Amino acid sequence: MSDKFRVAKNSPCVQGHFPDGAIVPGAYLLAQVHASFSDRFAGHELAELKKVKFIAPVLPGEAVTLSWDDSKWPAVKVVLQVADQVRLQASGRAV
Repeated sequence: MSDKFRVAKNSPCVQGHFPDGAIVPGAYLLAQVHASFSDRFAGHELAELKKVKFIAPVLPGEAVTLSWDDSKWPAVKVVLQVADQVRLQASGRAV
């Protein structure tokens, strides 16, 4: 299962984060993870998200693919990629 999103270069969340080299804030990416989880697994909550690894920054304007692995439910894994490059990976537990 995967979702896609893109953060506009003029989005308020990237303004000033960081001047002369804007990146999408990690808090915004984690909010996208939680929103995607809620959409994909309605009726369940993401009880914890651990082993979050920010591998490379997401830049404004990049198309991000968010993929879930729920093959070991209630354990879940999530990966955010830009093209074929992993930018964030994490594991969690649903309730």
